[in-house]
Amino acid sequence: MDLKYQSYPLSPLCDKWGQNFAKSWLEAWNSHDVERVLDHYADDFVMISPTTKEISTKTEGILIGKSELRDLCRKTFNEVPELKFQLLAVAIGVRSLTIYYTSKEYQMAIEVMEFDKIWKISKSHSHY
Repeated sequence: MDLKYQSYPLSPLCDKWGQNFAKSWLEAWNSHDVERVLDHYADDFVMISPTTKEISTKTEGILIGKSELRDLCRKTFNEVPELKFQLLAVAIGVRSLTIYYTSKEYQMAIEVMEFDKIWKISKSHSHY
């Protein structure tokens, strides 16, 4: 799903946009297509996630930038080929979005995302 981030005003996210973004984000992860996943993120984004501590060498749980996320995605998709997320709910904020979903490894997952001026993820916090 191609989302036109630039066409959205810098105002609170609308429910339809949030739902579409969440579906696109989950579909990208479910496709195991690294570049499709990276398309949702700003170049200099920050990810804070327990997964980074488990799968990468980033023991503090923080990834910075697409290069580090690319490495994490490749390793994750290789180590967990059955990885699949299912959307449960979306909560809309002001320039932020929370996605509640399930995965095979974790019963429940929540991703809180902040967006930049062109509606790419600039910061995310994962909770499992």
